[in-house]
Amino acid sequence: TGIAGARGLRRFTQRVVTADDISLRMVQRKRRLSGRVVHVGDGDNFRLYHQPALRRWENIPEKIKISEQSIHVRLAGVDAPECAHFGQPGQPYGEEARQWLREYLTGKRVMIKVLGKDQYRRVVAMAWVREFPFLRRKNVSVELLRQGLGVVYDSAGAQYDGLLPLLRREEARARTNKVRMWKQSKTVETPMAFKKRQRDAEASTNANKSVGTLPKSSKPSAPKGLRALARTFSGLWESRRA
Repeated sequence: TGIAGARGLRRFTQRVVTADDISLRMVQRKRRLSGRVVHVGDGDNFRLYHQPALRRWENIPEKIKISEQSIHVRLAGVDAPECAHFGQPGQPYGEEARQWLREYLTGKRVMIKVLGKDQYRRVVAMAWVREFPFLRRKNVSVELLRQGLGVVYDSAGAQYDGLLPLLRREEARARTNKVRMWKQSKTVETPMAFKKRQRDAEASTNANKSVGTLPKSSKPSAPKGLRALARTFSGLWESRRA
């Protein structure tokens, strides 16, 4: 009983500092964590500074190293248009999706439900936020789709926490009403298709660079020493004939 009590107290007082602190047990139990959003990196991911229940009123330090003191969260079930990265162009509405999420979440108290981790060591989670003056929390993934700034994430192993039918409906409604990204005249390229096209183009470019120009064929030349020796014998032969 004492051990269980200590564990319970630790849960309400100990911070989860980064995504690396999320254990398999926490994933299996779909642990819920609350804190404040300190950074938004893209239209579908953000950084959460965890504030346990008994420490929720503590102030966040003014200067923190975000990569070492916050949880990197990837919104579950959705995929936002890509922003420009590392010199690569982005998608239409990629920057708008990031700006919307930044204004919607930055500085606000958000609750996440841990569903897993991805290959980038981010926590995959559903997230909820309260909008003043409403008391009911809103699901951020659902709101992103309603705003016409994302699609349902269809990759293998995607997490939906039982909300896939709702997510599909919200995407279809935004598409029908031509909200934001869906009002483009041409066929909308999904973020997944966009990233695959970029990878294929990069692979093709690298393959072309690796194939160099083959040298022109030429007759093999004898080493310099052998050529000099041949000239010496040739001179001796000519002198004898004379």
